[in-house]
Amino acid sequence: MAELHLQSTLTCPHCGHQATEIMPTDACVVFYDCKGCGETLKPLPGSCCVFCSYGSVPCPPIQEGAEPCCTPKPDPRSKDWVGSSRMSLLAWWLPSAAIVAGLFAPIPARTIIWTVALAWMGIACVLNAQQCGRTHCRYTGPYYLAMIVPVAVVGLGIVQLSAYGWLALGTLILGGGYTIWWATERLWGKFAAPTLSLTPTAVALEQLCGRHRATEFKDQWVPPQCIYDQRHPHCTRQEPKYNLRQLPP
Repeated sequence: MAELHLQSTLTCPHCGHQATEIMPTDACVVFYDCKGCGETLKPLPGSCCVFCSYGSVPCPPIQEGAEPCCTPKPDPRSKDWVGSSRMSLLAWWLPSAAIVAGLFAPIPARTIIWTVALAWMGIACVLNAQQCGRTHCRYTGPYYLAMIVPVAVVGLGIVQLSAYGWLALGTLILGGGYTIWWATERLWGKFAAPTLSLTPTAVALEQLCGRHRATEFKDQWVPPQCIYDQRHPHCTRQEPKYNLRQLPP
């Protein structure tokens, strides 16, 4: 393996000032104050740190051929089926329409139609919640699956319902699902916040410095151990108060 180069000369894109800095091997520098004009440099799109954007030598992980440790994570919202007209139609609107149409079918056929539709919508909600963290799907999925039970009980004749009773049950199923959708996302937002597993180093940094936690940098979710702000007294190497190498590995 080639020897790592830990010095890199940063060139400010605003004033052209150059400064040679020592690159850390255990963190990414995502903020750097130019010593010439005072502008704060940030990584360019596609770069993991300021050294890869403005330095004469890229950061150590790139030199080693590793993926940037701050590689942006895909936005989970891009996988949301609710946001796709086609997938939303297939997963929820057509089954909902089938439930309404099933009111005009004989009870045995109605029971089968409603059971299949509820299972289809419930499974779709569960899968969507897993892949994109959509809030309401975590609740509507189990709700639709649970509603198969009263449908089966009524359809098998264990409990007798009139036509109006079936109408009320259908209203409860569809209305309850949309009520859960509205209420949960009003309370907790559309998407669950991403969860990141913190290393001991990240936990120590979070205790020392409020900036070192799972935070949203621009539109990218950056792991906390990758945030290394030279302006902040807890983590600067120019005026060190805490040295990253002294923290737990």
